Amino acid sequence: MGGRGSSYFNASGNFRINVTDTYKQDEETKKRTRIVEKLVSRNVQVMKSTDKIPDEILTPNLKQLDRIMSKFRQYSNYAEVENLKVRTEKFSNPRIKACFRCKIDSFERPEIIFNKSYEKDNAINVKEQVQKQIDIGYWTKSDKQNLLVHTMTHEMGHYVQRVITQQIAEKRGEIDKRAQNPLKYDDEIAVEMRTKIKKICKQTFKTTGGTSIYGASDPYEFFAETFSEMLTCDSPSNTAKSLEIYLKGEK
Repeated sequence: MGGRGSSYFNASGNFRINVTDTYKQDEETKKRTRIVEKLVSRNVQVMKSTDKIPDEILTPNLKQLDRIMSKFRQYSNYAEVENLKVRTEKFSNPRIKACFRCKIDSFERPEIIFNKSYEKDNAINVKEQVQKQIDIGYWTKSDKQNLLVHTMTHEMGHYVQRVITQQIAEKRGEIDKRAQNPLKYDDEIAVEMRTKIKKICKQTFKTTGGTSIYGASDPYEFFAETFSEMLTCDSPSNTAKSLEIYLKGEK
C-alpha cells in the first residue's frame, strides 16, 4: 500500500514506481532526541537513513506521528505489531515525498518511508508544495500550521487502515480467507469502509461524503486523504467527521 501515488505496490493494483531498497543496510539512528525516545516507547523506530533530513522537516513529522499513535489508541483495540520503522529511500520520482509499505500478505515490516529528496528541501518549500495541491482540490485541506505534516499524516492513514483491516479479519474469523487472497480481501474491506463512512456522512450530516480528487481515485486513498484532513484541520469536512465517528464505533 502507499499514498500520494507513492507506494512500492498500491493495493488497488494500478500503480508502481521504482524505489531503492536499503532496508537491510539501515539501522536505528544514534540521534537520541526526546521525540525519538518517545517513539521508541510506542514501538516506532527512527532509522539512521533519516539523519540527513533537515530537523525543521523531520522533527515536526515525528511529533505528528507520535500524536497519531496516541490518538489511534482511542479509536481501536490496537495491539502492538512488529516495529513501525521511519526510514528514507530514493524514489524514481523526486516529487513523490513519502509512502507506507508493509508486506502484502502479512503485517510485517511496516514502514513510513520518506523520499531522500527531503534531504535537499526546506520547510517553506514543502509547505508551498502541499498548499498548491490543496488549492487545486487534488488533496484534502490542512490548517496552515499543519502543512508540513500533511503528507506523513496521509501515509499514517494507510497504516491505520491496514491495522483495522487486520482487526476486522480477526473479529470475523476470516484470517485464513484473507491469507488466501490478501489483495482481494483488503480491496473488499476498503470499499466496505468507504461505503460505511459515506453512509454515516449522509445520515448524520445530510451530505454525500465528498473528498479530494486524489481521494476519489480509490478506497485506500479515500481513507488516507480523509484521515489526513481529520487530524490536520481544526474544522474538518463532514466526511472527515464521519471517519472519526466510524473509527470510534463498531467496525
